[in-house]
Amino acid sequence: MYKVTLDFENETVEWDTDSQKGTESCPGLSERKEDILAAMRYKVFDLTSIMNTVNDLINGRISEDDFNEALDREAPSEEEKACLMKTIDEVIDNYQDYETSLDNRFGRRFADFLNAEQLERIGYSLKEGVAHEPIEWTRENILAQLKNDVEYGWEKACDERGISSGLMHEVVCAWNKVLGEGLEAFNKYEPYGKPTFKATAAKYGWELG
Repeated sequence: MYKVTLDFENETVEWDTDSQKGTESCPGLSERKEDILAAMRYKVFDLTSIMNTVNDLINGRISEDDFNEALDREAPSEEEKACLMKTIDEVIDNYQDYETSLDNRFGRRFADFLNAEQLERIGYSLKEGVAHEPIEWTRENILAQLKNDVEYGWEKACDERGISSGLMHEVVCAWNKVLGEGLEAFNKYEPYGKPTFKATAAKYGWELG
């Protein structure tokens, strides 16, 4: 494996190969940031306004209608959303940032999107003779899974099931990090994960029972 990390803020380049690794200073790297990211087909988006809108909703400073109207104005385009979403390899390479406690409910869901080789990279394996066709890694499919998880978590939260709602809160936060659409740093829990379930449902226009 050959891995290169560009640190635009500190203007350094870090490399890691099978035989060696190190870091070099690269003066002027920050000035080439846009050109480099464009060549890699990446884009940079400022999601501060979206995060502020989410906090306003949770803290009762705006109504749900105002929240939805604000998101319609501020949300990235479909093309931009595809750029924001993490790739499978990005999640696998940083899996410790996504895996959840106890029964690792996120890992079990994430595994549905992985092939046999990818499963091994996160410590999973297929049972011999079991057929497995990975779900395609698309924003649409991830949102479908997230919607199910939000609804299930909300149900457990309303029933005041502390462990179940807590685990589902972790799962929803993990999917929000995968999508990277403004809720990746939002993890308000009390009571029973409801703020996160509610904010996620409101962002994507889902109704909670």
